[in-house]
Amino acid sequence: MIKKNINEVLKEKVEIEGAKGVQVQWIFGEKDNVPTFYFRIFHVEAGGNTPKHKHPWEHEVLILKGKGKVYFEGEYIDFSEGDAFFIPPNKEHCFIADTEGKFICLIPKGGK
Repeated sequence: MIKKNINEVLKEKVEIEGAKGVQVQWIFGEKDNVPTFYFRIFHVEAGGNTPKHKHPWEHEVLILKGKGKVYFEGEYIDFSEGDAFFIPPNKEHCFIADTEGKFICLIPKGGK
């Protein structure tokens, strides 16, 4: 078993082209040698966004805080606190925060 307090996990600036005002906390990831899923928390400044991207793995996302839009395959879908999303593999997407945002993102082991 691994126990962590999320308030003690460092936030790292996301340095990917197209990302604006985004930090990530790797709650459980490669360093933890977890067997199946990586667990991350993203923090997005008001007016910030994750980059538009796609990859061969799925995402499960739970919005903890904020309002904004998810860009998904050419559409913009509103989000607010409590919304959950399943993003299928190989679909272009990004999260755009109108207000300060915070969300949990689960991906399969090996994803980034």
